[in-house]
Amino acid sequence: MILISPLFFGLLTAAGALVAELFIFSFFIQDPAVYSTARTNANFVFATGGITFLSLSALIEECSKYALLRQTLPPEASFLRTLLFLILFSIGFSGLEITLLILGNPLINTAATLHIGGVFLIHLTTISLFGYALSHRSLRKFSALFIPAAFLVHFLYNVAILYKDTLHV
Repeated sequence: MILISPLFFGLLTAAGALVAELFIFSFFIQDPAVYSTARTNANFVFATGGITFLSLSALIEECSKYALLRQTLPPEASFLRTLLFLILFSIGFSGLEITLLILGNPLINTAATLHIGGVFLIHLTTISLFGYALSHRSLRKFSALFIPAAFLVHFLYNVAILYKDTLHV
């Protein structure tokens, strides 16, 4: 049970964040043809309000992670138990996003594999920020202050992914 709970909580959090993101995304881009252009053209995304969507997307995901971790992370757990919980929560959360990436691009190549690894690492990083704050008694009451740091890391990752073709990375 200890191994399944954090996986489930991560998956549940990702699903909730995805529903919220899709709801908000529906206000930004109404035409699916525009969406396919937006996915491939960074300048188009920024010109059509995509930066707002990227910001809201990262903020929704980070607030969702924080809210559920605050409720489910055992406050008095040992370091190793907390670490295991955070890693499994990350796997559950990023697992949904990775599954959607694979379903959207069934031909997994080296670049896609790196992107999948990046998805897991970005979520592990931001979840670890929250885990650090929530697992320390002195920081727990200020743990919500870690949301902007996690948001910034996630937002910069999203922008880097968007501009990866422009930067020839």
